[in-house]
Order: sequence, then C-alpha cells, then structure tokens
Amino acid sequence: MGGQLLRKLMLCSEKQGETYLFLYNTAEDGGCFADHWYPDWESAWEDLEDWGLGLEKLDWVEIPDPDRGCRQDLIRSVEVPASPHGRKK
Repeated sequence: MGGQLLRKLMLCSEKQGETYLFLYNTAEDGGCFADHWYPDWESAWEDLEDWGLGLEKLDWVEIPDPDRGCRQDLIRSVEVPASPHGRKK
C-alpha cells in the first residue's frame, strides 16, 4: 500500500458486476490514495481476506450509489468536472 496508513476501505460495485476497492488514509470523506479493480465483488472480498485485516462482511456499512456523473470514491456526491471539450475527466 505504498507506506500509507490505511484508515478506511470502500467497495463500489457496478451494475455490470465489476467492483472497485478504494483505499483511504483518513476516516473523513475525501479522495482515495489508491484503488483496485476486480471483475466482481467476490474477487474483491477474496483479495481483502488475503490481506489479513480481520474484516468481516458485517463490518461494512452500506451507502447509496453515487449520483450519475459523480466521483465513485466519495460518500457525498461530487460531480466530475467536464473538460473544455465537454467530456468528463
């Protein structure tokens, strides 16, 4: 984890099944310092178990999906700014 202190994790599953794991060095809501992509939630959970953090599925708190066009690594909805060409960065 690059020497960062791990304070919080977030799993974000997409409708297609792919899952992102976001790693945070703060308990506050803010951008992650690293992320990982998995083809599905089960693969992400298996990787977390291999890390030996002692997490249980009951330890997780479910949060709402981000609004369309908003960053996935934040709990509060923050829209991704458009580039000068009108595309999301």
